[in-house]
Amino acid sequence: MMRIALFSFLLLLLSTTLPAQGTEKNSSIVLIPFLPEFYLSDAERDIMAQTHRSPDEYRYYFRKTLDLKIQAELEELGVCHSMLQDTTHHGKLLLERFYEKAGYSYSEPVGTKSKKENIFSKISKSLEETPDQHTSEKVIIGDGEQKFMQAEIKDTALLNSICSNSQSHLIVSINQFEIRTNYKTCIDISNKIYERDLIIHYSIFNTSGKQLKGNYIAISFPSNSSSDREIGERLFPEIGRVLRQEIEKLNNLVATEE
Repeated sequence: MMRIALFSFLLLLLSTTLPAQGTEKNSSIVLIPFLPEFYLSDAERDIMAQTHRSPDEYRYYFRKTLDLKIQAELEELGVCHSMLQDTTHHGKLLLERFYEKAGYSYSEPVGTKSKKENIFSKISKSLEETPDQHTSEKVIIGDGEQKFMQAEIKDTALLNSICSNSQSHLIVSINQFEIRTNYKTCIDISNKIYERDLIIHYSIFNTSGKQLKGNYIAISFPSNSSSDREIGERLFPEIGRVLRQEIEKLNNLVATEE
């Protein structure tokens, strides 16, 4: 009886210590925030009115919160080291050197081009459930017709230093943060509510400096929902979700080639 009990205990111990098949996380990623200078917006008056904060305050909130929301999604794949949250002297120095060395420029999308499609509706699952379409949002991945802001790094020694500092094999760089109003798309003409786009430009590198993927992600939202908290809590997690999916595609492609 004692042997059976001991055997059962050992089986239970093994089942709790070994990772479940198919759920083991094997990615390690460095996340680089956008330069404050690459914040572009034509909605500052509305954001200030709905936020009741100064531009410096809500821009700081946008940069910090976007970083946190993306990190939370990427950690579904493995360890994600945020360079924005790295307060060590060495970490700050590496981030400054990355900004100095990065050749920021508009370019054609890098990697597999995606057709423009509506891949997300956060609130409405059907028109019957949510007849008010003012609250519906959609995510658009660049289809190759428009250029994105890329970061081109030729200093492989710097990339190796950044990756070795956190033992990572991929670098995700957020290159530009943009809020753009589509004045041709009026949602509510009587209340002057227009469609806006949150546009995030990004690049994904390996340790050798090859840009594996580069594009932009755009999420539309109504202009009367422009408070910093609403944008941060409702839209930023979806940016992270799309980036996670893009990295999953890259990982699957590498696995297939191997």
